Amino acid sequence: MTGPTPPNPETLKAPSPTLFKPQRARLTGFTVILEASVLVRSALRDVLLWSGHFAMFRPAWSAEIIREIHNALTSQFDTSHERADYIVSQILAASPEAAVSGHEALLPAMTNSPERRHVLAAAIMCKAQVIVTNRTIDFPEDTCASYHVEALSPDDFLCDLLDLDADSMIEVLSAICAGRTMPQKTMADILLEIADCGCPVFATTIKKTIESIYGPLSTESAELSD
Repeated sequence: MTGPTPPNPETLKAPSPTLFKPQRARLTGFTVILEASVLVRSALRDVLLWSGHFAMFRPAWSAEIIREIHNALTSQFDTSHERADYIVSQILAASPEAAVSGHEALLPAMTNSPERRHVLAAAIMCKAQVIVTNRTIDFPEDTCASYHVEALSPDDFLCDLLDLDADSMIEVLSAICAGRTMPQKTMADILLEIADCGCPVFATTIKKTIESIYGPLSTESAELSD
């Protein structure tokens, strides 16, 4: 008796990022603010946006966050303005209903790090349960808890999603692999990129999960150490 057939990225057909639509039949009330620092690097951006596409959570962001993404791309990663414009347009197309507004009135009441107060205010406005950020230090636990918001690193957040729905997370990675054709990327390649974006625990854990079901991943192009 043969085991389950592993997902084959070459046969999956991923939709163009410009055609992302929320899967309304599976929409969740789990709203999450994606802060600018987690949407700049492509591997982490892809796994977060695809997770939102598969309705593992409802992404949210503000105009300020989008501006910060554009600024970070051009100033920290030497991305051209044209390329940064394109990346931002893809983010917006990935979740057209993610925009949060009207939170400016809450800013005077915020007591977290001044430069991150707009993020917490946006989270409160859209009733987000989680802020995913590489700057958890800017969101003290006691400050966020009073608004029923938790700040998580992307590694912790993705591990939580994996615990909740491993099958959907494997679908997410398969969809990312299907879209990486120039050049073609293996699942192991994608996991290495995600680990390099500050998510080593998630990358290693989901690798073990996949291999427990489908057998060893191909190591022809990349390898994750345990």
